[in-house]
Amino acid sequence: MLGQVRRRHPKALASVPQTDRDPHRDEDLGECVVVTHAVLAARQGLRVVVSIDDLAGQALAIGHRLDCFTVEDALSAAVEHGVLDIPGVRDVYQRLRKYGDSLPTWEASELPARLKNEARQRRTYQRSLKRGEPQGQ
Repeated sequence: MLGQVRRRHPKALASVPQTDRDPHRDEDLGECVVVTHAVLAARQGLRVVVSIDDLAGQALAIGHRLDCFTVEDALSAAVEHGVLDIPGVRDVYQRLRKYGDSLPTWEASELPARLKNEARQRRTYQRSLKRGEPQGQ
């Protein structure tokens, strides 16, 4: 199964000449292992969500019909639940960038705008609760 997943990995396929494709290369092995385990678990009927920071790895997971939980999702949840504030998220995000080049700079990412939008939505929701407005399900 791992070999099948690796052959479908878009980054591996793009970086290796057609005649030299080897499904046992070490490049992107982590993403391929995560996706392989997730596919096997999903085949057993389990609900699976994978956490992958690499965009090519996310594309691979989506190609296998898996839901992805990204670094941005984790940081957004941390803000929503009061674990981090926006400056704290920025600090964590900057430190995570040291471990790979898949995360854009803070300024180039969509995360700051996403966090502001989500905060605005939470404030709107809280105001509607205070006014006693009915909530949609």
